[in-house]
Amino acid sequence: MPGFAVENAKYLDPAQDMDALMGMILELASEVSVLRDRQAVTETLLAGHTGLRREDIDAALPGPELQAELEEAGKAFTSRLIAAARSAGATLP
Repeated sequence: MPGFAVENAKYLDPAQDMDALMGMILELASEVSVLRDRQAVTETLLAGHTGLRREDIDAALPGPELQAELEEAGKAFTSRLIAAARSAGATLP
């Protein structure tokens, strides 16, 4: 993918590819499932209130406290993905 990674880059050894990749995919799928459920609940709740619209959410910017919380959550999520690959024996930086 130009601009994102070196073409034909190899990040895992062949023997580790499938287990590590599957662990990472399952971790991502779990996160996406939770986020989709939470988003659906949030949108349902918003539909019953006239004071907040989806557009308001799209335009909102997090304050410093929320930004720090989001960054911490992002780091934790990345750590879980890396741990999933390492548990399959992958050697990652």
